[in-house]
Amino acid sequence: MVNRINSIEGLSCIEPKGAFYVFAYVKDLFGRTYVGKKLESDKDVANFFLKAAHVAVVPGIAFAYEGYVRFVFAKSLEVINEG
Repeated sequence: MVNRINSIEGLSCIEPKGAFYVFAYVKDLFGRTYVGKKLESDKDVANFFLKAAHVAVVPGIAFAYEGYVRFVFAKSLEVINEG
């Protein structure tokens, strides 16, 4: 998952040490637009992922990590690959 996230322009993350989630840095997406709405926060980016890709992520602000979103990979590899 880390390699795939890092291969997407505007996203970056580091490999977790034993966790089943990663926090991806998304501030490089701020200022871009999607369907006429400017992405200005991690909440906007989380909403973008849900609407555009049907992938649910949690805005980092919920964990005091503003500018990040949390991807959980507690699903099967098949489901992760589909996402």
